[in-house]
Amino acid sequence: MKSLPESFVKNSFHYIKFKENEHGFIFKQFLNNKLEAFEVFRRKNRKERVINGRTLPAKIQFPHDEAFGKWAWSFAVFDNEAKAREKALVTFSEISGTIQPSKKKRELNGRLYRKVFKSENSLNGSEKIEESILPSSGSNH
Repeated sequence: MKSLPESFVKNSFHYIKFKENEHGFIFKQFLNNKLEAFEVFRRKNRKERVINGRTLPAKIQFPHDEAFGKWAWSFAVFDNEAKAREKALVTFSEISGTIQPSKKKRELNGRLYRKVFKSENSLNGSEKIEESILPSSGSNH
């Protein structure tokens, strides 16, 4: 299977592989030689396929825009590279199974919901929550 290269350019960004294992990857994302973000994603194997009579080989898929938030995550550097790197490494460890993902919950109108994220750009600081209600069993998920 064709693996991801150590370094490549896509959509004006230069990507350099930072970490890899059988579960996922971390790539550093650069724009104009400046580190912009750490991109973490699960390993997705794409099967060989035929399109318009042309055979495309099996390969590891690099995330597309719609993958982010599902099986890929981006941690912007802004002015704190160490913080972005730490968040990327924690996420990488979670998808690799070396640490358990954090499952934050909150109660809303007497029902437990899992917290997805808190928007720093939100005007009222409200949290976005999943649409589904967590099971009301006595277990702490």
